[in-house]
Amino acid sequence: MQKLGRYEILAELGRGAMGAVFRARDPRIDRTVAIKTIAIPSADAKVTEDYKQRFFREARAAGRLSHPGIVTIFDVGEDQDTQTPFIVMEYVDGQVLNELVDAGPARLPLQSSLHLLEQIAQALDYAHRQGIVHRDIKPANIIVTSDGRAKIADFGIAKLSFTEVTLPGQVLGTPAYMSPEQINGKPIDGRSDLFSLGVIAYWLLTGEKPFSGESITEISLQVATKDPKPATAVDPSLSLDVDYVLNRALAKDPGKRYQRGKDMAIDLHELSTGRRPRSLVSEEPTARLEVAPDAATVAIMPQATSSAAAASPTMSPVRPTPPVQHKRKRAAIFYIVAAVLVLAAAVAFANPFGFDFGFGFGFNRGLPADLQIVGQYPFHSAEVYIWVDDDLRYHDQLRGTIHPHARLHETAAINGGAIALTLPVRAGTHTVRVRVDAPGEAYDRDTSIPGNFTAYSQKTLLLDFKSKNLSLSWEP
Repeated sequence: MQKLGRYEILAELGRGAMGAVFRARDPRIDRTVAIKTIAIPSADAKVTEDYKQRFFREARAAGRLSHPGIVTIFDVGEDQDTQTPFIVMEYVDGQVLNELVDAGPARLPLQSSLHLLEQIAQALDYAHRQGIVHRDIKPANIIVTSDGRAKIADFGIAKLSFTEVTLPGQVLGTPAYMSPEQINGKPIDGRSDLFSLGVIAYWLLTGEKPFSGESITEISLQVATKDPKPATAVDPSLSLDVDYVLNRALAKDPGKRYQRGKDMAIDLHELSTGRRPRSLVSEEPTARLEVAPDAATVAIMPQATSSAAAASPTMSPVRPTPPVQHKRKRAAIFYIVAAVLVLAAAVAFANPFGFDFGFGFGFNRGLPADLQIVGQYPFHSAEVYIWVDDDLRYHDQLRGTIHPHARLHETAAINGGAIALTLPVRAGTHTVRVRVDAPGEAYDRDTSIPGNFTAYSQKTLLLDFKSKNLSLSWEP
């Protein structure tokens, strides 16, 4: 029986440009798993080794993802005979989305499609909050289980297929599902994945792809420069609200798209329940001031129904308020507002540190403060991730310099460096989380610490890597 590491190969499930996928068995715990081998480009030994290290780093990062909508990564390894790296994943008994749709006589039911899309958006929101972008969201990477649950596959290796390796004779990636910034070679973030999800949504809901052509160049040009026709023009049974969600997801400018997967998920859920997208409702003005032609009747009415309401015979006219009363009311309101502003300014001046005073609210909560992070790290190369309240605020590659007299082991010198940065925060209590990953030195630590920030102050977080651990503490 063929093996990859300790895993017993049971059957081949598929093969593609990036490698092959097998159903296998983990004999240690008698568990069925999926294993994907990763093709290595023809290159010299150094390039090959760098590629492997990048693969292991990406796979380890994706292995921290634990979400019902994401295929879990269990392990990574390398075949001793062929030196081929592989990734061990959760085995999901289901069909990939494109095969599921192709197997049916027609499109999936609208409710089923919206339900799947909502699940994918929620899973992407989770991954993006962990600082991980998929980069290759497409139907072939979405597995649908027999009970209708969507799970995203191939987190951890998609980055390699686009930016780290070119295989002779192979076209990697699917331009029809790539974002404009990917097509143009620009930096990407989670909004790129949401664009790709928008392409899938358009295809599921209309039965057509928004971008198509007879060549990769033609498709890429459409993705980068042309807006697809409205979904309602393809299928008039769809609502204008569907047009809104798809147009926003497929905006060329990332700043005009959904900024978070959860926002897109909420709008998809609203569509599935027959309600208007929440983000669309929040953008619309809900009321306006209606003045009768004789200026005698003033009322606040919803914009969409104001004309009809004004003409309704059931409405009782409002008796005009005498001018003197108007002036007195305006004067009273003016003095009240002025008094509140003066009080707030006085308290802010006397209390620049955001104390609460026991009134149930803090006057200076939300005012600016600074988070300074400093530390010396004993690595030649590492990646650092910093979150503030689950919001990834910093991610960068750390590069060290060689210190020949400082030694990590008896025969190896420490490759070290320093980190010093300042992040803006708001006054109040925050949890700061730091993760440092140095794959070449088998180091991976993740820890958090709470801290209270006062307005207009700087709080310094010390990173300590003694004994190859990571501890956080606030500077006294």
